[in-house]
Amino acid sequence: IEPVKLLPGSPLCCEARERGIRFDPNPPYTVLATTSLSFVELEKLRGLSRLIEMLYNSGTCRRFLDDLAERFGSFSLALEKLADFWSRRGLFRFPIQQRDIFLRLREFVEEQWSGKETLPALELLAWELAHCERPVAERMVDFFDTVLSKAEKAAIQDRIRQETAQAKGTGI
Repeated sequence: IEPVKLLPGSPLCCEARERGIRFDPNPPYTVLATTSLSFVELEKLRGLSRLIEMLYNSGTCRRFLDDLAERFGSFSLALEKLADFWSRRGLFRFPIQQRDIFLRLREFVEEQWSGKETLPALELLAWELAHCERPVAERMVDFFDTVLSKAEKAAIQDRIRQETAQAKGTGI
């Protein structure tokens, strides 16, 4: 979803008035309203576009978005709820760093659900974050569970032993 721009001298720009298209006369000449879409509706579409680009097309939160789609019953409804949250918080107004994206998504989850209902979504967020950046214990976000059970520690140690044994003698 990309906003349409009416470049000066283009056929659509020349016909804008008769077609009922309002646009910004300054670069980048973005369409502001049409006979079919109000300014508010176009702003909602721009917000959805930013979320899709930031969370899905970038590969940052695809599994998380799939989980939201399942929880809300459709991908579009999940995006609409998320866009509403983003808009109410004024998050579309400025660029946002990756870590802040995850913190805001956590706030969204905690606003939508409570108690144990939040755990699967927060675990997915932690998983997505771990795939976007190298987890460092001292700088880990608070929803990233770093406490391991004895069984988990044993499984990790066993896997490290297996992979170390497998790598021996290969020059790695």
